[in-house]
Amino acid sequence: MAEHPRATKMASLEEWRIKAFALGGPLGHLLSRSFDLIHTVVRDGIANDMSLGYALESLSRERE
Repeated sequence: MAEHPRATKMASLEEWRIKAFALGGPLGHLLSRSFDLIHTVVRDGIANDMSLGYALESLSRERE
């Protein structure tokens, strides 16, 4: 049975997030948080304000 396209996209995003985190340093962490935000939007959609708010706050803190 073929894997669901959304699950494939989620797995791909997770692989990219792990690679970005492995870069380390400020840029790696910023990229990792960016992929977390994308993952949240893909998983929950924009309708889930709480999850999106946490992801945006995390990304904002990483930029500082």
